[in-house]
Amino acid sequence: MAKAIQRDFGGYDKFKEKLTAAALGIQGSGWAWLSYDKATGRLRIETTANQDPLTATVPILGAFVTI
Repeated sequence: MAKAIQRDFGGYDKFKEKLTAAALGIQGSGWAWLSYDKATGRLRIETTANQDPLTATVPILGAFVTI
């Protein structure tokens, strides 16, 4: 996982920054996700609204956000 985070985000600190920014950008309630994209073989940061699930990628870590 550490190697994938380094490769896809440029390190743990940059990963945290991107995940935090994604979470803070959610309006109302939703999820900020670290996910795996099988098509590209890379990690992604995604957001979903309310209780909507990820459908095109594999969830690894989810953080629920409510404002």
